[in-house]
Amino acid sequence: MLGWAALALAALLILGQFDILVSAAPARLISGLAVIALAATALWGYWSLRRWGLWVASMIMAARVAAGAAGVLTLRPGDLAWPAALLLVGLFYYRRLR
Repeated sequence: MLGWAALALAALLILGQFDILVSAAPARLISGLAVIALAATALWGYWSLRRWGLWVASMIMAARVAAGAAGVLTLRPGDLAWPAALLLVGLFYYRRLR
């Protein structure tokens, strides 16, 4: 439930910056929407106890690390804390996931 609330808050914060959204490049808008859609997909997988939810969450974290390493986005420890916690929980319950 907390993940869904965090996703909704992130979407609201993004939509709240309408002036920045209007001037953003189309590729940046598309990638932002893709990240939100992938995060919702990963949460749905976790919610339905599916292993693919763990793999989608892993892909999101790997992409974030790659973007930080390439210098596209700043990479702070806090950016990885929540995804890492989700992955650890998923790995701990891996046998229960279908």
